[in-house]
Parts: sequence; C-alpha cells; structure tokens
Amino acid sequence: MEAEQTRLQDYFEEINDQELRGWLTYLHCQAELFSKRELEVLRQLGFGDNGGVVLDLGCGPGVFTRKLAEAVPGNKVLGADANPEFVNLFRKSLETSPVASIEVCEWLVGTAECPPLIAENQPSDVLARLVLQHVREPEEFLQMLKESFKPGTRLFIIEEDDGLYLNEPKFTGLERVLGIYQKWADEVGSTRQVGRNLPRLAAKVGLKLKSLDIICHTSTNLGLRNLLEYYRTSVADMPPDVYTAEEAADIAQSLADYADNYEKTAFVFYPQVFCVLEV
Repeated sequence: MEAEQTRLQDYFEEINDQELRGWLTYLHCQAELFSKRELEVLRQLGFGDNGGVVLDLGCGPGVFTRKLAEAVPGNKVLGADANPEFVNLFRKSLETSPVASIEVCEWLVGTAECPPLIAENQPSDVLARLVLQHVREPEEFLQMLKESFKPGTRLFIIEEDDGLYLNEPKFTGLERVLGIYQKWADEVGSTRQVGRNLPRLAAKVGLKLKSLDIICHTSTNLGLRNLLEYYRTSVADMPPDVYTAEEAADIAQSLADYADNYEKTAFVFYPQVFCVLEV
C-alpha cells in the first residue's frame, strides 16, 4: 500500500494544471481525514454485502474510490463522474497504480444515457458521496437515478449539513469558510443542507427511504490541526471568482491562529448525513 501511494503521489506531482492539483490536494485531504469512519458506517449499513457490482457515482479522480475498493473485497467497483478531466486523471492513475476490481467511465446523469459500462454491469449498490450539494436540481437528479437503475438497487447518499456545524470557542474564521461554501453553492444553484431534505425528496420521486443517520467527526478524534487543514485546502480550491487571493490568505492565517491558540481546548463538530434509499 505504501509503495502504491508513492507511485500515485509521483504521478500527481507531474500534473501542471495548478487548479487541478489544488482539487487533488483537497480531495486527498478529505479522503484521508474522513474515509475511515465513512467506510465503517457504509459497511455497517450493508454497502457491498451482495458481493457483486457497486458504483461510486461522482468518483472524481478516484481518491476515495480506491479506498472503497479495499473496503468491499469481492465486489467489482465502477466509478463514474461528469468531469472528463477527473475521469481521464483516474484512468491514468490506474495505469500507474492498477486496481483490478475498478473500472471508470464518464457520465453526466440526466443529460446522457447510462454508459455501457454501467448498463452492462448493473450495480446492486450505488454511492453518491458529497454529490447532491453540487447538483442544481437534486429532485430531478434522484428521479434520473431511479430511472437508470433496476428495482431493488440501493442508493447510499452521504452529505454535509452546514446548519449542524458546531465549534467552541466560537470561531469567526470557520463561519467565513462556511459562508464561502454557501456562496459557492449559490453560484451553482445547489444547497449545503440537502441531506436533511432527502426523505422529502425521496418521497416525491417514489424512492423508498430505508434509513437516515447523522454521524459526527470531531476535532477530538481527528485532531484540530488536521480538521482545520481540511477547511484551508477546501477554501484554497474554490473558484477565484468566489473570493480574492487576499481573503483566502487571511482565512488561512485565521485558521492557523485558531489552532495555535486553542489546539488543546477547542472542539469542532463536523456532521454528515447518511441516507439509504431503494429504487
């Protein structure tokens, strides 16, 4: 595993596009910080129990998908993403560091037919991790998923909910980060609180609600500096029209100052909504 990570890091270092490398840094930080707990919960909820085919929808460049494949041995793991750059990057990374159980394709749900890779390998379980917050019309997106998969397919959805964040002592820097998140969501017409709306959205499109749980990641478990570094990389990766370079630098400094002043006493609560739906 260590040798594989080294090969991937060497490959990513060769990427010249600064914005793309920024995304990779952010997604790598996100996966390293949260994936262990996320995968534990997914397995507890039964993801991959059928031992057939599973789909990571919105897989990006595959950072989390690789970890998913390790967590569900005996399954064929498909990855699909709407961003052709991410799909191409994922494919090239698989050439550098192959994973026999993984295949990947491009798919913009709702604007194109289900790709042959997915149509010919119908998954029993579909994961949409932190995807709906980037979707302009989540209800239509869920409707498209319902129409794309056979009855009995389970949809495992992981989302954040900024309304449930908590930090003590109060930290204006974190509030600024969440404000930028919401501004970005507004720009694409999405919402950062879609997780709490999933039961209502599922009922409207005729998906069966199997379970809804909230889990928390905390600075106590993850380490305050690690959690704040995640926030820093997420802000650093935002489109430049969302904030100025000076604002980004100021936020980064405020995160560092908070860690210096409160590393042993602060508490930050990062919530995620886990929802299981069935077609």
